[in-house]
Amino acid sequence: MKDSLLYIGESIKKASNGGDVVNNRNIAALKACFGNGFYHYELFNRSRLITFLRLILGFVGFVGLSDLFKISSFIKKNNIDIIFLWSSKLGRVAKYIKRRHPNVQVVTFFHNVEKQYYAEESKVTTGLKLKLIKHVVCKNESDAVEYSDTLITLNDRDSNLLDIFYGKKASFNLPTTFEDKYDENKTLFYASQKDKTFDLLFVGYNFYANVEGLRWFIENVLPELSNVRLTIVGKDMEQAFHSENNIRVHGFVKDLSEYYYRTDIVVLPIFIGGGMKTKTAEALMYGTAIVGTSEAFEGYDLEYDKIGGLADDAEKMIEHIKRLQKSHTFVETAKSYSRSVFLEKYSLSSTIEKVAKELCHE
Repeated sequence: MKDSLLYIGESIKKASNGGDVVNNRNIAALKACFGNGFYHYELFNRSRLITFLRLILGFVGFVGLSDLFKISSFIKKNNIDIIFLWSSKLGRVAKYIKRRHPNVQVVTFFHNVEKQYYAEESKVTTGLKLKLIKHVVCKNESDAVEYSDTLITLNDRDSNLLDIFYGKKASFNLPTTFEDKYDENKTLFYASQKDKTFDLLFVGYNFYANVEGLRWFIENVLPELSNVRLTIVGKDMEQAFHSENNIRVHGFVKDLSEYYYRTDIVVLPIFIGGGMKTKTAEALMYGTAIVGTSEAFEGYDLEYDKIGGLADDAEKMIEHIKRLQKSHTFVETAKSYSRSVFLEKYSLSSTIEKVAKELCHE
């Protein structure tokens, strides 16, 4: 008889960031593998007051003390074999369940390594609030590592960071993947409507790593390019940037596909962060050429020169973009390569296969 699995996390109806996309991917893969044996204990975002009180008690990740009792009861009632925690922020859940249900397999998914993430954020943000959140989150992460049977990271870098910080590597990696929504007919349609301006696209919400990277790009790269148009799309990005001259800024949009189909290349000037960048996998899915930094490509197995270019300084990024701008053939070849890499390594089907092998033992 196939095992039963309880997923503990939000039910995300509208993905607003990369973490939401990965969570929905995980849910889809687990449902495909466990079928009727898949259960979902939903967590909900509460008011600021409740969230703060929970934080004081050592809880983060939309979970509270009452949830622990309900989850334990659910496990007993439904004979759950495996629990899957959406984030290492649920370390207290892992600890509670493992102590009361030692035979239940606890699986924790790491979107990044929080200890490393907060070390980076502390460089640009200060204050007592951040210190409190950092302390509670990192304590939960430590508990997640200690009390989980299976640790899943996005890439080798995060697995190695777990080993450095906590002395334990991940059980396996589950790279960022996407459900395939590509439509070749739309690619041809938008290509036929395109003007002669060379289009650059950045997709990402108003988050310090995205904002800092884009500001660097606008100040150091964009002025050295001619006949280009940079389009920025993402939740609350209109609060950080304004449309002017050759820059177009859009906030949250329901459908990103039009922007991907219209662009010539995607630019990813990201210098800090953890995990894998979902915007990179999304660009691969839509078959776009990409020029990005090492951080943007972290965890991805591909050839940079074939997809557009790897650049960690302005001079190199300018060089790659100009090279693409001069050659329509190179752009089309890069797009074709991008699409083939997605199908081979970063589609949802590859995640389902990995989950089936590692958790369902199929």
